[in-house]
Amino acid sequence: MILRAWSKSFANETEEVYNTIMQKISEAKQDKVALPQSYSKMDELKKLGELKETGVLTEEEFQKEKERILKDS
Repeated sequence: MILRAWSKSFANETEEVYNTIMQKISEAKQDKVALPQSYSKMDELKKLGELKETGVLTEEEFQKEKERILKDS
């Protein structure tokens, strides 16, 4: 019972972190920093890869965000 409660709490905290990161990425995109588009995409993909490696993102979430980044012009 305690483990289940801890797991749910951990999942909720992980989701909050993920949502915060994605919000910051979105805000950064809206700021339109004067960087070449390819650098921006590569930087975002690198960050996504790091999030996946640390277990913050699932494979499915990683693939979905990767597709979104690559489709954005």
